[in-house]
Amino acid sequence: MTSLYAIPENCRLLLLTVALSAVILRAVCYKLATFLYSDQIVGRRIATLEALLLIWTFLNAQLLANAHMGVREALINSLHWQLLRNLVFTLIALFCIAKVLRGGSYKLLLTLGFCALTTPWAEAHLTHFALYYLTSLAFFTILGIYQLWFYQNHLKTNPSRLSVKQAIDNLDSGVLFTKGDGQIVLINTAMQRIVAQITGKLYWPAEVIDIDKQLTLPQNLYRDQSSGKVIQLKRSTLNFDNGDYCQITAADVTEQFAINDSLQQKKDALERAAADLAQSTEQLISMLKVRECRQLEITVHNKMSQAISLLLGALRRGGALDKTSITTFVTDLIANFKPLNYRQPLAEEMQELANAFNLLGVNINYNRLPERGATLYALYIEIVQEAVSNAVRHGFATTVNVTYRNDGAVEQLTIDDDGSAAGATINYGTGLLAMREKVIKCGGVMVVRAQPKFCIKISCPAPLRRGSHD
Repeated sequence: MTSLYAIPENCRLLLLTVALSAVILRAVCYKLATFLYSDQIVGRRIATLEALLLIWTFLNAQLLANAHMGVREALINSLHWQLLRNLVFTLIALFCIAKVLRGGSYKLLLTLGFCALTTPWAEAHLTHFALYYLTSLAFFTILGIYQLWFYQNHLKTNPSRLSVKQAIDNLDSGVLFTKGDGQIVLINTAMQRIVAQITGKLYWPAEVIDIDKQLTLPQNLYRDQSSGKVIQLKRSTLNFDNGDYCQITAADVTEQFAINDSLQQKKDALERAAADLAQSTEQLISMLKVRECRQLEITVHNKMSQAISLLLGALRRGGALDKTSITTFVTDLIANFKPLNYRQPLAEEMQELANAFNLLGVNINYNRLPERGATLYALYIEIVQEAVSNAVRHGFATTVNVTYRNDGAVEQLTIDDDGSAAGATINYGTGLLAMREKVIKCGGVMVVRAQPKFCIKISCPAPLRRGSHD
């Protein structure tokens, strides 16, 4: 038998260091086990085993320390000391065997075997007890390191109260839980800072805060003057464990607040634009009504002028106006009024106009008609109709010459007659004024002269053709 007293002093010091390391590791493992598994039955059994192993390693370290300090061997090997060691080993053995029989890991039997290497029986019967003692201490040291690594990973993958508290403290949003009487149960760092800015006091758990007075804000919004952030507080009531709790969260809504302001500004701008659009629409409708009335006035003037000219021509020729002729005249006059947007082919309109005046002995000579798309295409028949009516009604003309030219750059329309208005003073009535107004809108110029004969000359820029270059 190799007693611990037979080991050299330097070796005993090394063994003592290893033994103390094993004790420290077992103590840390016991603390972690109780922290992780305090609320589980299986975890409590693990913590119990950790406690027994801690006591066992402590007894072995105490045994080695006594030998190193020169305590009498008889005292170390006393009956009471051996009974204590045997009792702890017996508890460990019973615990490990029961655990294995209940489906636990067979690694517990390995732990039990290394514990047996340092029992009083092994010390009394094994030849190289010191070597077995060192082997057992090394095993428990390695086992302690492994269990520390295992518990650390368990802490990372399984939330605990401490990890949850740390996670809440790291939140950017504020969290506050209070009891019904205002006593703070939980408050994280962000909420502490926000509450301190609002109330001017730093609150801690277990302190009492009057939420209704101190944390009631207009629209539940708080604007931090230093950073410009906008904080929104939300309050709700929770009920658990037969008690009411108040939960208040604080979130940074600066970005949402800015977006809402931007949307509100855009909404106001859209409302103003809609109001301006409505006003512009009303003005446009009024202008269209005025324009339509003006167009109707010109159309009525042109039609009536033509009809009156035809009527005067018939009277000059000595025609009789009986009831039948008047009825026919009025019927034709009404039928001649067409919708403002109605457009008859230009050639047909010009032919009807020439035929109507030809019955009165008035000849309308025209060389060509504007092509569709020309500047004077839409104005041609109105201008010719007004000019011929004026020539017949005021100048008693019998021949009207209409000449149209288009050289690709400028369109020209010339209308002259042989009436008696030559040399007379030119009076711009409704017809001539309306004619000039339309020509000016087309970018043209209208010139009226009475010498040597009455003549109307109109010049307008021709539209650019496809493929032309500036």
